[in-house]
Order: sequence, then structure tokens, then C-alpha cells
Amino acid sequence: MELREEWKKILEASYSIYIYGAGKIGKRIYNLIEKENQLAKLQGFVVSELKGGITNIENKPVIEINKLNKQDSTIFVSVSDMYQNEIMELLQHLEYKHVICVYKYSFLDEKEVPQDMPESIMIDLRELLIQQYNGLDFNRYDTLVRLLAIEAYYGKNDYGFELYAKMANARIYEGYADIAIRRFKELIHSFEEHGYDEQSEIIVDRNLKLVDGSHRLALAIYYNISKVRIRILNRFEDIHYGLDFFQKYFDESQCAILEQCYKKISMNWVYH
Repeated sequence: MELREEWKKILEASYSIYIYGAGKIGKRIYNLIEKENQLAKLQGFVVSELKGGITNIENKPVIEINKLNKQDSTIFVSVSDMYQNEIMELLQHLEYKHVICVYKYSFLDEKEVPQDMPESIMIDLRELLIQQYNGLDFNRYDTLVRLLAIEAYYGKNDYGFELYAKMANARIYEGYADIAIRRFKELIHSFEEHGYDEQSEIIVDRNLKLVDGSHRLALAIYYNISKVRIRILNRFEDIHYGLDFFQKYFDESQCAILEQCYKKISMNWVYH
């Protein structure tokens, strides 16, 4: 079934909808609901914690999940892969019965993938990693930082989370690292407990360049998972996380650690 058909069936089967997530992805899902003339079903947005005084979006209320108490409603989880497990577990704990992760449908807010191009496929992990080059230069050192953080989680180094924190503060904002580390540890724990979910997709562009899913890619490398599921978008991205990006924020010794990690696994793109 095509992605848009899946989305339409989900909307048709849902009657009282709340979007979990008030950021970019949540707004994309709002746009898709509006395009299908189904806004009457949308009751509001749900967040873990109200911040910045925002109480409504597009004339729909924004409500903290602990205050919602609408267990019979359908919750559209509209966040990126890093936060999905945490939120799904929270909703399960709060006894919500109708919970759907709709992240992959958010890309329907853009041009659709051509008919002759596969949307969701399994791909060899090494083949995916080989595509993460700009010319001769590897372009996803952020994934290697995440790999080093996973090693630190398992006690194999004492610097992985320090590098991860430095990257998080540089990429998002100063002070974000504590939140990022907590959520990443929860993702690692979930992966450890439940294993790799073959339906969980890594998002790539038409050149198979990584768009979203770097945390899951790092976990796949660590656990030597041979094949991963990707979803191909009908667009080309221009994302730069090569070594030159990290040289702006990391000192010489930290960059040397990244280069050593790259050399360790890049020969065959297999983790040892």
C-alpha cells in the first residue's frame, strides 16, 4: 500500500485526534489533516510540558499530556525517531489505547515519491553507509559520535557522552545536552530490550543521503545489523556533518578520536 493511501485509511478510522508534538513535524501533520478536510476530527495538540506560553496552535488548544485524560482518543505521535520510544512508553503507561506513530507520513506534506521509485525498502547497512560520502569525504561524523556514546553506555570508553554532549549543544542550543543524553539512553535501553524493529525507518533523500535516523543508524552499526529499513524522499538534501563541521567545535584530540573511530569501521563498514 502506498504511503498516502495508508495515511488516508488512518484518518478515516480516527474520530477524535490529538497530535502529540507541537514542533515542525506536528505542524506538518496538521497540514495533512487540513488537506484531507478532516480538521473537525482534530481536538488539539499534546505536549509533555508547556513551554513559552504557547496555549494554542492554529486555533487548536495545546495541552500537557498529564492533563488530557482522553484515553479513548487517537494520539498521533508526531516526533522524530529519537523521541518516539519515550513517548510511546509514556502513552502506554497512561493507558492510551489508540496510539499511532505518524512521523513517516509527515513527509507527504512535500512532493510525493515518484511511482518508479521505491518508498520503503530494506537495504544492506554497508551499502547505506557507503552512500554517506561527499566525494571522497565521509559526511556523517555525527553518526560516529553517537556510536561512541553507545560504546560509553556499555562502558567501552569514558568520553563518548562528553563528545555527544558537545555535539548536542553545538547543533541545537547550549544546555540541550542533558535532555539529549537522557533521551538517547532511553533509546539505547529500548533497543537493548526489544531489539531492532524492522518497521522503523531511517529517512534518506533520493541519493540515499541520511535525512533523519542517525541514532538508529549508529545502533545498527554497533549491533552489526545487516539490513535496515529506509524511506526514500523525493528530494535532495544538503546536510553537512563531515569532519570539518566538528573541527569548529571539538579540540584536536577529540577530532582525532573521531578519525580513529572512522578508520576502525570504514574499511568494511563493520563494527568490531
